[in-house]
Order: sequence, then C-alpha cells, then structure tokens
Amino acid sequence: MPLMTKTILFGKKIISCFVLVFFDFLLIHFFIWLALLGRNTVFIDSVAEPVAFKYLLEEGITLQLTLLLMAILAFEGLYNARNTFSEEFRRIVKAGFLFTIIIGFYVYIFKLDFYFSRLTIVLFSFLFIGLFPFFRRFCKSCLFHLGLWRKEAWLVGDIFPDVLTKILADPVLGYRVKTIPLKDLDAQLIKTELLTQPLTSRDLIVSVHQVELGKLAVFLQAIEFNFENVKVFNRFYSAIFSFFNLERNSVAGFFTFKRKLIKPHSQILKRVFDLVISLVTIVLLTPFFIVAIVSLKIVQGGNPFFSQERIGKNGKTFKLWKFKTMVDNSDKVLEEYFQKHPQEKEEYLRFHKFKNLKQDPRLTFLGRFFRRWSLDELPQFFNVLIGDMSIVGPRPYLPGELADTDPQKRSLILMAKPALTGLWQVMGRNEIDFLNRLLLDEYYVRNWDFMLDLEILFRTPGVVGRGF
Repeated sequence: MPLMTKTILFGKKIISCFVLVFFDFLLIHFFIWLALLGRNTVFIDSVAEPVAFKYLLEEGITLQLTLLLMAILAFEGLYNARNTFSEEFRRIVKAGFLFTIIIGFYVYIFKLDFYFSRLTIVLFSFLFIGLFPFFRRFCKSCLFHLGLWRKEAWLVGDIFPDVLTKILADPVLGYRVKTIPLKDLDAQLIKTELLTQPLTSRDLIVSVHQVELGKLAVFLQAIEFNFENVKVFNRFYSAIFSFFNLERNSVAGFFTFKRKLIKPHSQILKRVFDLVISLVTIVLLTPFFIVAIVSLKIVQGGNPFFSQERIGKNGKTFKLWKFKTMVDNSDKVLEEYFQKHPQEKEEYLRFHKFKNLKQDPRLTFLGRFFRRWSLDELPQFFNVLIGDMSIVGPRPYLPGELADTDPQKRSLILMAKPALTGLWQVMGRNEIDFLNRLLLDEYYVRNWDFMLDLEILFRTPGVVGRGF
C-alpha cells in the first residue's frame, strides 16, 4: 500500500478518535449538569442544599469524574475498536455500571455526599446508560458521512442474508463494503486477488453456508495476516447466522453457545423485569387506555378490543389482546383485495403482512393511525403481566405460521415467551421478510442476555417514533 494512502488513513483514524474523545468529554459534562439540575429542582424537597455545577467545575470534580469515565470507556475499547451498535451498547452499559459502583463506593467511604450525592449518581447513571449510546451513534454517523469514520471491508462468501447486510451498513461500524461472491473456499479461491498483496488496512468478513468447516479453517489460516481483522458470519450446519461468542484462554479460543435463557436465574430475572415494566407502564398509560377505548367505541362501534390465538412458550397457545384496528369481515376483504391485486399477494406471503399500511384494505381510518404508531399493541402489557408474554423476545406467531418451519428451529424459537418488542422490530421490521425474522428470533434465543434486552428496549421508542 502506498505511503501516502497509509498516512491519509492514519490521519483519519486520529481525527476520528480525537472527535470522539472531545464529544464524549462534552457529553459527560452535560449529563453531570443535567443530573445536578434534576437533583436541585425536581428533587429539591429531598436534598439538604443545592450544589451548583459551576462549583464542581471550579473544584475540578467534574473533570476528575469525566476522565475516570473516559478511562473506563477507553479500557472497553470504545475509541479504537469497530463494534456493531449492539456490542457498543453493551460496553457502554458495562462502563456505566462500573463507573457507578466506583463513584458510589468513593462517595460513601470519604463522605462526599455534598459534592456528588447518591441521588446525583443515580440520575447521572440513568442519563448515561439511556442516552449516551444514541448520542455516540449520532456522532459516529456524522463522522462516517464526512468520510472520517470509514474503513474498507471485503465481504466474501456464498450467501449474503439481509441480516448481515443491515449490520454491515450501520455507520457505527463504519464499513465501506466491497462484496465478492465466491462459491467455494478451496484452492481456486487462494489464487484470487485476496492473496496478491498485504491489505492490512482492510477488514475481511466471510459469510458462508455450503462450506465444510475444514475448508473454512484452511482458508482462514491462509489469509488471516492479509487483513487487519477477520470476522466469520457463518451458519454452522443448522445453526443460525450470527457472530458467535469467542471464549479465550491462554491456549486456544472456542466458539460457544451461552444459552443463558434456559437457566433458572435468567428466567427469574427476566420475569421480574417483565412485571416491573408492565406494572409501571399500565399505571402510567391508564389515561391513554381510557381515551383509546372511548375513541374506538365512538368511531368504530362495537368492542374496542380484539383477541387472537397465538403460539406461546413451548407451543402453548394463548389469547393475545390488541385494540381493534380492522373491519369485522377482514378475511373476506383481504381475499377480495387479492383477487383485484394479485401482484401484491406474493409480497404479503413473503412478509406475512403488508409492508405499507396504506395498502392494507382491512384497516379502519382510526385503526391505521393506531397501527402506524404501534398503539394497537399496548393492551399486550396485560398479557405480559399475567405471564403469557414478555417485554422483549420473539414476536408472537399465529398458529399456522410455523407449520412449515423446521421442527428443530420451531422448538428453539418457542423456548422463549413471545414478546412486545424484539430484534425484528429494531432491525427493520417491515423491511425484513419472514425467513430472516426466523433467523433473528433464533439468534435471540441462542444469545440472550439481560444487556441485549435493555438494548432492544432502548431502541424500540426510536423505531416506533418513525412510524411504519
């Protein structure tokens, strides 16, 4: 690679790192100010004496706190590594929890409640964990569009699923992808341009399906030093497309399935989380429920609720509740619509829904509004409360939707309770067809952890806010 090109790439990396550091520095100061503002105004009755942000600034306390948190972020690799948004979110949450523990312990030991009280720490932690990942995503997106946070990556293999292309298109990862279709990873591939010269400034992503693991291992050994990073996106036999967890020790690395979801303590944690979120949400949304019921009753008449049989955990059926958004004879209306517009039936069968709500002839005027903003789903918080559903997980399937699915995959997906939101919602929803929806649900069950649930939950309002 020419020296000039290397210098330019290195310069862009340095500038991007500097911008991220400066942005984080300002953002952390802003969150400290907001936390103090909340302590001094909203919770004024519960504090002894207000503390001015200017005072902490002059005493150097905000600088010390900011540098400590940024050191933790740097230790988590958030200034030099290219991570997906999911991985970056996990690392930020981990850094936030670690910072909270350290500062809480320090304040308690040295009796510094006046400077940075426990209430301020809690408020700052909520602000940091809830908002920081998304501000950082915005910053990286800006850097990407300016051409600074960009890196060339070669995507080679024999299959390129929608899930993978969406991951690689995320500006947080910052890849400019060149796709090279290859049918085999045998000797023929070794003669290609992949090995003609060292390409250490690029990353390689290998996506394969019909390839033996032995051939994959030989191929990776042959090219691993020609790229800065090598990632494998693989469907090991009947396994799901996913980035596997790599567990390292002093001798070797192992690809592992964590399968945390089936562990009893994980199920207890998930259930407690569901109960707390559903109870709080139902209480807060009670006025909306009343307005929605009255509006639907006046505009549409009849029962404002609609119930439908869905498949629950381990294949057990349950009644799912929604606000009614369709006409009474919706099946007949849909059949007549397809007779007049046969070209749209194929798309409906592929996605199991209309991608554009305006196309759906079954929706009422008010029902279309409810569907666009997902307001029809809110009664399902009661399904969560009674234990039929969860807050985060695979979306509930109709009894016939999984009939043609491989029994092993079906059993895997049904190990989890159906949920209000999930990976399908936050990664594309109407843009992801049914087969890729199944893949996302498989990934969720195999790779569940509490941080994944938090990430999906935090991303859901933004997706719903854009409407569909």
